[in-house]
Amino acid sequence: MTREEFTNKMYSHDDARITLKYPLDHLLPLHGMISEELMHKPDMFDSNNEPCLLVIKNGASTGVTIGRVTGIDHW
Repeated sequence: MTREEFTNKMYSHDDARITLKYPLDHLLPLHGMISEELMHKPDMFDSNNEPCLLVIKNGASTGVTIGRVTGIDHW
């Protein structure tokens, strides 16, 4: 996935302020944890302005995929 494709998927709104600094080696460092509050009330929005959490995975057969998690109500 190119840097442009990745950025477009991460920022689906045309008016979004892009804060991501995509690493040249294409490896995104992981750090920190999401709070329980943000799990229940995300501060991100999908292209339909619905609250969501963005998730990224790198699968052996699918490669990098980006999705949105919605509806986290109970654990």
